[in-house]
Amino acid sequence: MTANDVKIVPDLSTVDIKDCIKRFEAENQTSEVAVSSVFSRYNKNIELSEILIKVIVINSCYNARLNNNHTSNDTENVNLPVDVYTISDHFFRRREEIAKYVEDKDKISLIENLKKVGDEYKIAYSFVTKYFYWEYQDMDIYMVDRYVKGVLYYYNKQIQYTEKFTQKDLDNYTVFCSAYDAFFSALHKVNNYVFKSTREKDIFLWMFAKDLEKKKHIKITYE
Repeated sequence: MTANDVKIVPDLSTVDIKDCIKRFEAENQTSEVAVSSVFSRYNKNIELSEILIKVIVINSCYNARLNNNHTSNDTENVNLPVDVYTISDHFFRRREEIAKYVEDKDKISLIENLKKVGDEYKIAYSFVTKYFYWEYQDMDIYMVDRYVKGVLYYYNKQIQYTEKFTQKDLDNYTVFCSAYDAFFSALHKVNNYVFKSTREKDIFLWMFAKDLEKKKHIKITYE
């Protein structure tokens, strides 16, 4: 499917937000409870093992595709060349830096400066947003996902709710957050659903994106 093969995205006023959220919760409630419980229990980050437990749970529940071993012989790129041990150590070694970003409520610097693990920043980018959302829920960290990037891009391409950007531009967390806020502002103007939390917005956007991709309204890329 080429970029020109995608169908016109549905009018935002017709989107059934409640249905998207309801279906996600029905399919993922156990995983959500598991992640929440683990992050509540291991909330000190004094030991590397505590961080590793949380990384493994996020990797499993979100199918984040981090390798479970330090090295991988995966020739089909089923998994990604960052492993759970390396990224756990990455968070552990930089915990003082992380604490400063949290103290300053600076989610942009937190994600931008922690998303690069070795030379594979794009690989860690989505995972880092998921991990830090659960670690610091009062910071309103938006989860980055290739499906979400697709929704933000194709709706802007059709109705231009903000300045033009490409899917690749969304690899910059400042651009991603700006597009995210602008999308929900445009949605709010035509849909009276009131979101209860940042997590509910993320849930809706991900489920909605999966629906649109299945119906070929958007094209998901890894760029």
